[in-house]
Amino acid sequence: MRDHIIQRLQQDHRNILRILSLMRMQIDFMSVHDGHALALISNAMHYMQQYPGLMHHPLEELIFDRVESEDDALVRVVTRLRSEHKEFPLMEADILVCISEQLGTDVDMRPRLRELGNAYLDAQGQHLQTEDVDFFPLAQDILSLAQWNQVYQMAASREDPIFGPQALARFDNLYDALMAAGLKLPH
Repeated sequence: MRDHIIQRLQQDHRNILRILSLMRMQIDFMSVHDGHALALISNAMHYMQQYPGLMHHPLEELIFDRVESEDDALVRVVTRLRSEHKEFPLMEADILVCISEQLGTDVDMRPRLRELGNAYLDAQGQHLQTEDVDFFPLAQDILSLAQWNQVYQMAASREDPIFGPQALARFDNLYDALMAAGLKLPH
């Protein structure tokens, strides 16, 4: 179970990095009223709210709970990761508001959108790096197989709305843009 859970989380991270890479391209090259770029960024934020925010992070939280009870030295890392899990939805909401303002007015919100977007992308990148390099390997060593089985039993099973076998039509433009950008999907 441990390997299955870690592999799932790492695959999620690779998929999230694809979305974040596409988002960075859109932020870097968008023009004043680039509806296509704004739609992709908006859909990326909705994806991040719907899958990582509702499925991926809760799975990680189950692991955090068990690691905290086993290793006091990791409490600080877990506290920071949990704090970031709470901060990401706020950042996503700010980005969505900025996109709405860009679409709804003649005011050029691109500088603000770039600022918010780059802060979000940097925070997500650092977060994923910490989990993959620092946290997951330690969690694998610290938790018993019984604890991993508990996590597996408690984890909700929901497919990724872009990368899963039953992708949602709402994210078709993200899928198409990922493919066009050469950000290949896993098989």
